[in-house]
Amino acid sequence: MLDVMMTRNPDNSITINVYRKETHTDQYLQWSSNHPVHHKLGIVRTLMHRADTLIEDPTLRAVEKEKVREALRHCGYPEWALKEGDNNTIYTEEHVGH
Repeated sequence: MLDVMMTRNPDNSITINVYRKETHTDQYLQWSSNHPVHHKLGIVRTLMHRADTLIEDPTLRAVEKEKVREALRHCGYPEWALKEGDNNTIYTEEHVGH
């Protein structure tokens, strides 16, 4: 439950979202780092999977996914990697060719 923020609504229903500490910096593995591409795509898949599994509200889920995409763009991730990671497709370096 470390990544979960639960909010009680006025109608006593619960809204679940991703929780980040105030000190969270949105720094992830840089795309330019000397790590295999499948590790980097794994980061995208993990963050997108977290949004898909924790957040029920489609609007909040879309906001979270855009926040993840923006943070990863700042870390140098190309758009194709963000799309592939969001599709939960497993790619190896030989499939990528980018």
